Amino acid sequence: MELGRREINGGNSPGLGINILILSVWFSIWALLSRNEARAKHIFHPLVCMSIWLSVFVVSLQFAQWFGRWSTPAENQFNFLAYAFLHGKLYLINSPYTGGLTLYKGHWFVPLPPFPAILMMPFIIALGVQAFNTTTFSLTMAATSAVIVYLILHQLIHSVWIKLSQPGAIWLTALFSFGSMYWFLSIDSRLWYFSQVVTVLFSGLAFLSALKKWSPWLTGFFLAAAILCRPTSLLFGPHY
Repeated sequence: MELGRREINGGNSPGLGINILILSVWFSIWALLSRNEARAKHIFHPLVCMSIWLSVFVVSLQFAQWFGRWSTPAENQFNFLAYAFLHGKLYLINSPYTGGLTLYKGHWFVPLPPFPAILMMPFIIALGVQAFNTTTFSLTMAATSAVIVYLILHQLIHSVWIKLSQPGAIWLTALFSFGSMYWFLSIDSRLWYFSQVVTVLFSGLAFLSALKKWSPWLTGFFLAAAILCRPTSLLFGPHY
């Protein structure tokens, strides 16, 4: 295992051709499904959500490959924290990188709230700490956040809270996905950046849950999850 800036666990890069093929096949399937006008209108919204997710993930993955970032950064120790939790420890076990960590009584602790590591635990069980790619996981969450942003805009349009067209909602989602710091944070998935990616995801879920009037318990869970990534998310809570 490399002890430098990045560990080598990115695997073989699928390459630009494969990524373009994936998007081409998907949009071809959409075109085929939309031949029937009545069916096209019925499935348009879910297909837009699926297209947003796939486009953001594939495009971000390609840029991560171009930037040489498609691997787990040594500075993202959440995977080792998840591994430690699975072994009944609160401190890291043989972490290859200790920058940004807190040393206490001879053990290294992650100074951030632990929810991102808790999310990783099932994948660490299935794949192992060395094989699990945190950047791929980060890009997956970023793509999901893009869909959540679109759903929030769609709900605001439906509730007549904002005046925005359907294409406008898609363009704003694209601006969030590729025109904000969130895109960079999701590609360079170091410890602090990764926690922000997860925070945005669950903050968005809390906001969407409140807009759609889902169970207050569910909204509270999403908000609590965001706070357990970045404590400043507490400011998102209700104010009286």
